[in-house]
Amino acid sequence: MAERVLTVVCAWCQCTVTAPPSAAGVTHTICPACLASMLDDLPPDEAAADPLNLEESPEVAARSVSRASAS
Repeated sequence: MAERVLTVVCAWCQCTVTAPPSAAGVTHTICPACLASMLDDLPPDEAAADPLNLEESPEVAARSVSRASAS
């Protein structure tokens, strides 16, 4: 199956993050500049955790297990 190549646009500032020459559509993300400005505005006690050190919640783990066993 051929992959669909999409242009990626920031949902907040509308800047183009990636623009492949043969894009078949558009998808959205948050660009690094918008994400950084949002994180910089958080009070220190509400700062985001390092996503690489987050543990999967029990609810998400249960859904992952049930999807894996269904296939």
